[in-house]
Amino acid sequence: MASPLQLASSSWQYRLKATNQQTRHNREQPLEAPQLARDYGSYNIRVNAIAPGWIMTQRQIEKWLTPEGVEELMRRQCLTRKLIRDEIAKFAVFLASDKASACTSQHYVVDGGWV
Repeated sequence: MASPLQLASSSWQYRLKATNQQTRHNREQPLEAPQLARDYGSYNIRVNAIAPGWIMTQRQIEKWLTPEGVEELMRRQCLTRKLIRDEIAKFAVFLASDKASACTSQHYVVDGGWV
């Protein structure tokens, strides 16, 4: 049996692949969470999308993070700290859990409150 993190990752990969394929083939009607939620809701399958903000991975830090970027991040983000990938993973696990059993057809922005 797959772990919640594997399920969340698989769900994200499916969403990304489906969106890319659908958008590529039919630009007027991209595949969206509400459409998928409607199609699969009768099977008790929930569909949500997560849009992460600037997540501090090692690659981000090494290649793109500059002192100016950190300054802008701290100025524009409500939570004045660097976000890490575990925070996105924990949110995905929450969405995959029974605690989020009524959450579907949503697009969640997890960006520390970017303003």
